[in-house]
Amino acid sequence: MSTLPPTRRLRLRPRRGSRRGAAAVEFAVCLPILVVIVFASIEACSMIFLKQALQTAAYEAVRVAIDPNGSMDAVMARAHDMLDQRKVQGGSANVSPANLQQLAPGTRVTVTVHAPIAPNRVISQWFFSSGQLSASCVMAKEGS
Repeated sequence: MSTLPPTRRLRLRPRRGSRRGAAAVEFAVCLPILVVIVFASIEACSMIFLKQALQTAAYEAVRVAIDPNGSMDAVMARAHDMLDQRKVQGGSANVSPANLQQLAPGTRVTVTVHAPIAPNRVISQWFFSSGQLSASCVMAKEGS
């Protein structure tokens, strides 16, 4: 048994309402952090999707470019078609070297696809600054 007087024992017991206030304070502190983490995850996934879409467009375009009958118009059409399918805004493609018809078999062909970040964001200017993402793919020209 306790040797404390009865009034002293009553003061040591926690009050029922005191924990509710602590939970409200913890929620108020943690909620903004959780919201930022959720929005940052959404934006990061959006940029990963954009980078993957650019890589896919570059790959598909260079496959057209290395074909013995491939033309610059067909390469650009394929790149823009892939970007349109993935709803990438403001994308462009570059092919190097540009004279696809005169290339010898085995010559490396590079297709680089660019897209600006700003029009392809989900959340405006919170996590990624303005800029551009790009992806390249290199393959050897096929013989006829």
